[in-house]
Amino acid sequence: MVEIKPLTRRMLLRGTGGIAVAMPFLPSLAPRSHAGGALGAPKRFISLITGHGGAWGQFQYPGDETLTEQQSYAGHTIRRGDLVSTVEDGVRQICPILSGESSALTDEMVGKISVLRGLDIPFYISHHWGGCMGNYNATTNEEIRPSLTPRPTIDQLMAYSDSFHGGKVSVLERSLLINQSNSYGWSDPQAGSGEIQRLPASRNNIELFDRIFVEQPPDEPPENPRPLVVDRLMAQYNSLRQSDRRLGAADRIRLDEHMSKLDELERRLTTVISCGDVEAPTLNTEQLSSAQDFITNTESQREVWGLLNDVIVTALLCDTCRVVSIGADGPFFAQGVTFADWHQEIAHQARNQSLTQEQLDAGVTVLPQHDLWPGYQAMFEYQFLDLMTKLNIEDPYGGNLLDNSLMVWQQESGRFTHDSLSLPTVTAGGAGGTWRTGQYIDFRDRSRNVMEEWVTGQEPSDPPPEEIELYTGLFHSQFLGTVLDAMEMPRAEWEVATGGYGDDYKTPYGPEEFVHPAAREDARFEALPWALV
Repeated sequence: MVEIKPLTRRMLLRGTGGIAVAMPFLPSLAPRSHAGGALGAPKRFISLITGHGGAWGQFQYPGDETLTEQQSYAGHTIRRGDLVSTVEDGVRQICPILSGESSALTDEMVGKISVLRGLDIPFYISHHWGGCMGNYNATTNEEIRPSLTPRPTIDQLMAYSDSFHGGKVSVLERSLLINQSNSYGWSDPQAGSGEIQRLPASRNNIELFDRIFVEQPPDEPPENPRPLVVDRLMAQYNSLRQSDRRLGAADRIRLDEHMSKLDELERRLTTVISCGDVEAPTLNTEQLSSAQDFITNTESQREVWGLLNDVIVTALLCDTCRVVSIGADGPFFAQGVTFADWHQEIAHQARNQSLTQEQLDAGVTVLPQHDLWPGYQAMFEYQFLDLMTKLNIEDPYGGNLLDNSLMVWQQESGRFTHDSLSLPTVTAGGAGGTWRTGQYIDFRDRSRNVMEEWVTGQEPSDPPPEEIELYTGLFHSQFLGTVLDAMEMPRAEWEVATGGYGDDYKTPYGPEEFVHPAAREDARFEALPWALV
């Protein structure tokens, strides 16, 4: 059995400017670990999803020189290599977007990151809210929606899995949904039944903190603990559920869902947590992010995301939550970037290789792409890397908290807004020793350029010549199944009858004559090559 070290003020000290951990990770005091994770320590899952996407590959991914290995898989050649970085003027860079101050993005941190390219939702999904975590039905594309089965997102599969939690769930919050929701779950998640619903998120760090932190419990339990509400209602419930013939089928479902929610409430109220002495936050992120200039105020954005990250670290250290989903509508924008509607003026124009006459007449001097990709760089440095740094500490269960976690950053679209080929995917942490880190993998099939039927490279709205190659890759659902494998969730809990993480919509992406090879269809039931240890 792994010894759980008590969480003390020395391990977790908070201030208004962020979280500071006084005690460093001491390997000699931790249980023996394997492949970057502690044996027996709980796994944690953190998803960050950024809306839109649209960054060109030259900014989003490492160079081809990184790809030093290759193998044949699913009917084409895939490639991988170890991540490398360079340092110039105090900035370390894996690629332009994955860059930051070298004091934070150290060699050690680069070794805990992986970059995956060529993960496709193999149909035109348009805007979507649940696609990055598996509910492809949550799309604005009404034409294909009827063909897509609503599914819980993978964060909610973990949140309600006893397998993921290692037994009876004892955390306060099944999952933290922060800022913008990309999470969907059953209306009765404990039974895995009912309608699939979008779950609410909060951007108020004080509210989130109150949900995951409790005061130190008394040494002795009360002499006369109150009876469970569910126990008191059970006789009435059984009478209604089993005996009353007037109860219709819909009302039976409604009653079952109500009792499940009461049971979940009682579980939370009776959960005993030991979390030491932690100061509550005082600055309110909801108020800070409501400022009129927030979208172009990098310092305010950095402060807000830092405070939200503090809550996440508190929850994981206190073990009051193990599943976190974070949503952001778009990237950070720097002071001086101007637009009336960034979605139309930047996201939709980011593919352009030159300015239109209308833009020139309006005094625009910078390509929308060159306003867009630095915003994702800021998102990486001030949100993703900041959280990585704060998690790179001793885990009370043994080992390192980041190594025992899996962080996943995905963007809603690939190189073009609404496009779903090569959804940018960056991971950090080793999932307790099951996820391979420090590598760049390119799953694309480079034997055929599907862009040829779309653009000539001659129009101002076409991407520049070095960006007019577009390749299909492996299915995104295969990545989701691989993540669930890494979190050691039994496939019986999520695999569909035909195998894998659900059936994808089969209409080919792009020209009608292009058909995904049968080998690629078959491969979606497997774990991704090179991803797992």
